[in-house]
Amino acid sequence: MLLDALAQSNPDLRRGAEPQAVRFAGRQGIGNLLINRSATGEQERVGIYTTFLSDGSLFYYLTIVPADEARNYENTFARVGNSIRLNDR
Repeated sequence: MLLDALAQSNPDLRRGAEPQAVRFAGRQGIGNLLINRSATGEQERVGIYTTFLSDGSLFYYLTIVPADEARNYENTFARVGNSIRLNDR
């Protein structure tokens, strides 16, 4: 539903790869890579990382970067994901 809601307001949004199992905030999650057209007309990569909290609600964070600069940000985005602390347990 989250991806559907994002696609509804971003008609150029499409999958860039199959969803993958990821680990962040000390737990399992799902990572989705999407491709979108930015307001400037350039392609951008959108990463959506999700996991469930103990009460069943969804936690997510997004990364957005120009497609031609994505490799430059991979390590930084990984550090951001690993720095997230969820205290719901």
